[in-house]
Amino acid sequence: MEPQLKGIVTKLFCRQGFYLQANPDGSIQGTPEDTSSFTHFNLIPVGLRVVTIQSAKLGHYMAMNAEGLLYSSPHFTAECRFKECVFENYYVLYASALYRQRRSGRAWYLGLDKEGRVMKGNRVKKTKAAAHFVPKLLEGGYGLQKSGHVPGAFSPQCPRDLPFQPPCPLSCSPWTGGSLHFRRASHRHSLPRSPAPGPAALPRYHTHALSSQVSPGAAPRGSLGAGRRDFRGC
Repeated sequence: MEPQLKGIVTKLFCRQGFYLQANPDGSIQGTPEDTSSFTHFNLIPVGLRVVTIQSAKLGHYMAMNAEGLLYSSPHFTAECRFKECVFENYYVLYASALYRQRRSGRAWYLGLDKEGRVMKGNRVKKTKAAAHFVPKLLEGGYGLQKSGHVPGAFSPQCPRDLPFQPPCPLSCSPWTGGSLHFRRASHRHSLPRSPAPGPAALPRYHTHALSSQVSPGAAPRGSLGAGRRDFRGC
């Protein structure tokens, strides 16, 4: 069954220095050029922290088979589902939601080598640059604004700019992070009038990182502990 949701259109920039590209002949590779329309992908949510990567130009879906090989599929199948998670350096990882190592349980990741060639998923480690991607948003999304850190990159707005105007759970000093969605918890909290509320007294907000925009040459530092806990186990 084809996904019914429309995803955000992005370019997936690998830390190796290449943009992921789906070619008309069905092959997938990395390219240093960012002007090709074949580098545009729809990131469509199909589950909890699970997305499918669809070529915006061709309409084909990126998939990983049982041997860890990446291929282009004209139809959406279970092999087209990828777990999207943020690594501790705020790069984004894409792991097959269907296959992993049988004995160790280690995930199979989407990755490009130093020549821009697609690697087998079982040979890609999440700690290596081959698996680290930066989704660069082209259109769509919510609560995003342009950042001055990286051309084409995005950074989160302060939560005070959101419609319900919650107390800001982040320090609003500049940082090279990605876009965050804030969702109010189902239960309510009351704020004490005095003394000034501490972190434990503030309303709880669940954060979910859609994308991470960082400089390819440096791993940024931050203090999004809650975000890291959300994506533990990828």
